[in-house]
Amino acid sequence: MRYRNAEPDFDGFQFDDINDDVARRYVVDNTKKWSACHPDVIYDFTGAILVEPRRSLAVIDRKYFIEPTRGGAHEIMTPPISMKLHGATRSDCHLPTVIHFDGFLGTNLFHFMMDAMNPFLMMRASGLIDFTQPMLINRLVYDRAYVRELLKLPCFEGVNWKVQEAGEFVATKRLIKGQASFAQFSRTYDELATMVDKQPHRRVFLDRRPAVQRRLINMDEIGQVLAEHGFETVFAEDLSYLEQAALFAQTSHIVGLHGAGLTNLLFCDLPNTRLLELNSKAFLNPHFFWMTNILGIQYHDMIAGSALDINWNYSIDPQAFATQIKSLVAI
Repeated sequence: MRYRNAEPDFDGFQFDDINDDVARRYVVDNTKKWSACHPDVIYDFTGAILVEPRRSLAVIDRKYFIEPTRGGAHEIMTPPISMKLHGATRSDCHLPTVIHFDGFLGTNLFHFMMDAMNPFLMMRASGLIDFTQPMLINRLVYDRAYVRELLKLPCFEGVNWKVQEAGEFVATKRLIKGQASFAQFSRTYDELATMVDKQPHRRVFLDRRPAVQRRLINMDEIGQVLAEHGFETVFAEDLSYLEQAALFAQTSHIVGLHGAGLTNLLFCDLPNTRLLELNSKAFLNPHFFWMTNILGIQYHDMIAGSALDINWNYSIDPQAFATQIKSLVAI
């Protein structure tokens, strides 16, 4: 470990904005558990390091899995990959030093920001890393449309990218990997501001297409309430990434199903943004609440809906929803 900064400060979060008792208890309890997690860390590993091609996971000296290459405290990692990697000897590319940017987490927009962009900006601000050294990104991530747009940002100028191709094992004697706290979203928020013109005035409901899981079963009832309060329905998958960014920059009131699309809140004028986040009680997640509160959102409410059905869809109590919508648009 080369660098470690203090854990993020969760004091001052607006827990009382969450009107749903189930959602509020969940967020408060998880904030207590996570208050000592995800510090800012720069890891510096040396030895005989091999990075596999599927997810850019790494082992050192054919014995030890390098945990940070799967992302900070992230549960996604295929055991067979690490098992095969421990016995692998093949290498197609040899580099003295590699900065590990992202191997697979960036296929999800939120995790690209959290596990790749935030650590990069933290490392850049530290002044400890020479970014003329190759920075590794897996082709799986690099080819995402939003990644291609984000890598055009001025902060990435001069970066020496090494795109790890399918089937390509990378060997190195030194691997550098950053892990960032939620506080680093403030750097990402400032960087993304250069991409949009923030003029918040629209009321938007961010929905999902039928082919996607975690949709609302009782959308007819919920849609009627939304229409009464002037919300337009938008499907993020119908828009290019730049169109999504422009949409959020124009939005003042958002009702959204929990999912990676809400990462685009980073393009909002958050001190003038009011959000109602919807989710199943079986799939509650505090990450967007932490992110928006760190960035000073005006108002962030949540609703815990029913349990997930066999298709991973759920319902929202229409009366509770109508009450919380009135609070959302009260200002």
